[in-house]
Amino acid sequence: MLVYAFKTIFIQFIFLLFYECSLKKSTFFNWNRGYLLISIVLSLVLPLIVIELPSQVSSPTYSVLLPEVLLGTFDSAAQNTVEEIQKIIPITQKSWSYGWLIYILFGFVFLTMTLHKLWRIFKMKIIHPKEKNGRVLVVRTQNNESPFSFLNIIFINENVSNSAYQTILKHELVHVNQKHSYYLIFLSLLQIVFWFNPLIYLYKNRLILTHEFIADRNSTETVEVKNYINQLLNQAFKTQNIKFINSFYHPSQIKNRIKMLQNSPTKKHHLLKYLCIIPIVVGSLYFTSTTLNAQEKSASQIENQQELSEDELVKKYYNELVKLGSIEKAMESYGMIYKEISENYKKSLSTFCKIKANFLYINDETKKRKMKQGTWTEEDEERQLKRMNLSTTYEEYIEITKTLTSKLNWESRTENGILKLVVDDIDNFNEEEQKRFDKKMKMIENDEFFTGLIICQTDGKAITKIGEEKKIIYYKF
Repeated sequence: MLVYAFKTIFIQFIFLLFYECSLKKSTFFNWNRGYLLISIVLSLVLPLIVIELPSQVSSPTYSVLLPEVLLGTFDSAAQNTVEEIQKIIPITQKSWSYGWLIYILFGFVFLTMTLHKLWRIFKMKIIHPKEKNGRVLVVRTQNNESPFSFLNIIFINENVSNSAYQTILKHELVHVNQKHSYYLIFLSLLQIVFWFNPLIYLYKNRLILTHEFIADRNSTETVEVKNYINQLLNQAFKTQNIKFINSFYHPSQIKNRIKMLQNSPTKKHHLLKYLCIIPIVVGSLYFTSTTLNAQEKSASQIENQQELSEDELVKKYYNELVKLGSIEKAMESYGMIYKEISENYKKSLSTFCKIKANFLYINDETKKRKMKQGTWTEEDEERQLKRMNLSTTYEEYIEITKTLTSKLNWESRTENGILKLVVDDIDNFNEEEQKRFDKKMKMIENDEFFTGLIICQTDGKAITKIGEEKKIIYYKF
């Protein structure tokens, strides 16, 4: 959600920047309205579009995935690492829950404010006298509100002169006939959903002003511009603070409206400016292509890792842990690896080295703490040396993935009711694999504790998750 919101705001900023610099002062009001509406829709859609460029897709042969085995035997401190990581993940999820709660709370506040404004409009419609003007309902208000329109209802103060009434009516009929209220309602709904986005408010302000330019131009086709401007200046009524209505008198807009009425029509060749929306869309698509950005980042990481040996990678990650300064911070730093460790039979070289560095760091820190407390013994020293000797290398790790012992060891680690299975070909089980699959599916059907099954291919190319509804989802690396 955060990534989508950031991309949406970025695209809206580019569109609005171009509008402010090139289109704002033109008299192509209908084109400007179209640009504002199309650009805001594009800003919502473009972040959802993913473009894959084949020339930049990283080759699967660059990624070497490894099985999960213990790098030596963990002591009590190392074992506590896994337990602490399991505690960290719910905390992270809890913080996200608070974020969503705040988002929903403010969204509800904005929704309530919008509904209250709607109630004010329909209350005015009920209590004031009304008259029909074709398909339009004209409400003659008895207070000093500024004239405005909403949907097919026009509100005009009953105390205005007949000439002023005709001018205002003609102006507001433009809003009604061109359905300007629907566009403003659309932006009001966006404000409820994207209340945190300041550019939505700027979009609405620009659209309201453009609507006024359109209505002013249509109203002055049969009326002297000078007289119309005087009429605008004479409307010194209280302005309604309802942002999805079309008000005849906005104090902050009067200066711009008068200035635009006095401007000469923009020359036709300036319409070519609107073609600039094409490169903006193309550039936005490239920027918001999440797959492309992720692939570029992945390719860069793989390239950097290929330049380092296994020992150099372990040293690099070990030094990163040292900079954190404590086992507790190291646990938090490596909390995100836990999901990959628990769900994937094979790990990347990077993950393999991170786990190894974490193991070494915990052992070293445990030794330092015990020595400082005076509780480090010769037995501890012998036990640690033995664990270090049992630690596997990268090549040994690859060989272990081929053994049935390694596969069964990973399958035995059931977590949160999710069973595990390792197969050579996810689309074609051999006899032994089919037996294990059938056994695990029966466990899911007969025991409420078991709710799902994760199936991993030994070469690391596919993971299948079968949940309570027995749906299969493929994840390709």
